[in-house]
Amino acid sequence: MAIRVHRFLPSRLPPPTNTQLTWIRGLWFIALALAVVLDIAGTVFVMRDVYRNDPQFHRLSLTSQIENDGSVTVESIPDVAGVPAVPALSRITAIDGKPVAQDTPVWDLAARLKGKDGQVIALTLVLPDGRSATQRIEVSPRYTEGRDLSPPLGRDGRMAARMIISLLTCMTLIGCAVLLFLRRPQDPVALLFSFSFLLFAGAIDPPLNLWLATGMGNAFDVYTTLAWALLVIGIAAFPDGRFTPRVVRWILVVAPLMMIPLAIDEVPVWISVAIAFILPLFLLICHVIKYRRFPPGIERQQVKWAAFGFGSGLLLLTLAFFLVEVLGPEPLNGLIILTLFNAGFLAMAIGLLISLLRFRLWEADRVISRSAISAVVTLAVGIVWTLSMDFLKLGAEWVLGRESETAATLAGAILAAGIFAPTQALAMRWAKKRIAGDESRIQKLVGRLHVWRTTEMPEEIGVRTLSALSAAVHCNGAALLVDGPRGPQLLAARDVEQADELGRPSYDPVADPRFPLTLPLEDEDGPIGQLLIGPRSDFNRYNAAQLDGLNAMTEPLAETLRASLKRAQQAESISMQMGSVEERLARLEQNGPRLSPT
Repeated sequence: MAIRVHRFLPSRLPPPTNTQLTWIRGLWFIALALAVVLDIAGTVFVMRDVYRNDPQFHRLSLTSQIENDGSVTVESIPDVAGVPAVPALSRITAIDGKPVAQDTPVWDLAARLKGKDGQVIALTLVLPDGRSATQRIEVSPRYTEGRDLSPPLGRDGRMAARMIISLLTCMTLIGCAVLLFLRRPQDPVALLFSFSFLLFAGAIDPPLNLWLATGMGNAFDVYTTLAWALLVIGIAAFPDGRFTPRVVRWILVVAPLMMIPLAIDEVPVWISVAIAFILPLFLLICHVIKYRRFPPGIERQQVKWAAFGFGSGLLLLTLAFFLVEVLGPEPLNGLIILTLFNAGFLAMAIGLLISLLRFRLWEADRVISRSAISAVVTLAVGIVWTLSMDFLKLGAEWVLGRESETAATLAGAILAAGIFAPTQALAMRWAKKRIAGDESRIQKLVGRLHVWRTTEMPEEIGVRTLSALSAAVHCNGAALLVDGPRGPQLLAARDVEQADELGRPSYDPVADPRFPLTLPLEDEDGPIGQLLIGPRSDFNRYNAAQLDGLNAMTEPLAETLRASLKRAQQAESISMQMGSVEERLARLEQNGPRLSPT
């Protein structure tokens, strides 16, 4: 039984074989083509819907909403006087007595609503409670006059912002999927994320409305839930395909089962949000366990970036769905929700792309920590300021009377400007010092060099220096050469294969591809050696702070090595002299007069 369970639920996702990769590659290209086609077709549909279909509804004081089955519901434009109120989720069943089928596409319904200015159209509606009502509404552009042109809610401005944000998200998802597939085709985790991002790119805005308008809401539900299942399994198996702890491998069963309630429209929104976004957050606990089990190095940084991207993305998506239920139907609110929704997908894609492609992973500590500290400080200051404002209002009412809102507001402004703003600045300055960068670590090394020059031998200084540099700049290898009577000599090496070659007289460090950085060690007395630095362990270029720190360290290191080497030579000379003296004394004792035993 244990063998069957093990075979049914593997503890690690195996890499695809060459045969499997052949048909996986075909499926991937189909998913890529479908995502691109859906994005283009969805963009065209949204443009035509906004500039051709919506105006016909607006001229009758109505707004339209495409439902999951492709049908169209309407409601009155808010704050329009002189027209009958039409509640949300109402359906048009007849226009001037001519019946309208429920499955009429939005573009056909908009065409049938066309009328000349001043024409009165009789609309027969089925209200959400099942009652039928006939409303006579005059066709007029006055219902939306001033609304489409007033900043920042102008129609063109909203449309431009929506298209830029949505298409940027779709292109990011597609680009991330392409890079993952091209760079890691035999990584099962990268394949899961690549397929998931392609499916999501063809399902979010702008293709979203196209799915619904064509009556393919059920297919859309299956499409998006499949993308969600692939994403969740990929999160659970990240980064090496192992399910840690082993109980997490049951996600291979749970994720497909959770697709069922997610695909059912009748399931309450809060349940769907909990399943889709909140439950995957608990999988990040697995990342904490994996992080603790990995040794310090590249794997830990990968887990950090992935957890940061997944965590922030899922939280943004949860917030977006929460605001849908809280905010009203104003256009600006819709743009805010759309921005949060797309930002969630961008965060997951960018965090994962940086993690798997190992791009600037060692900057994760500062990015994540400073972002978290900034958010906590801002939230704490906001809460304290809000409570202080309430207490100030109560105190002002008690002292000056109830008509003292102006005094309380003025006191709150003084409090914010004089106390909380400087407090927040001090907290952020403390956080910046607390989270030290590579340059500060190298400065600490320079300070230690001045101590080592009088206490440590050259070999010990070399070993300690390379160890400190490895932690500061995260190099994949390093070596330290010093000038000797017969040419450069190897003083110390770290994580370098065939290090003995570095001490050969014919060795040229500039021509060695293992060391992209060759820094001369030189002080006021001249050159003394060379510091060889290998590539970063995430295979990215050294940033400006790291290069400046390394260049600033070479002179103190040269001075320390020169002083230590001179002290070592003096100690060796004294040791040789002492040895010579001891040898002469021994000879004298051997050749001197011997005492008689009697």
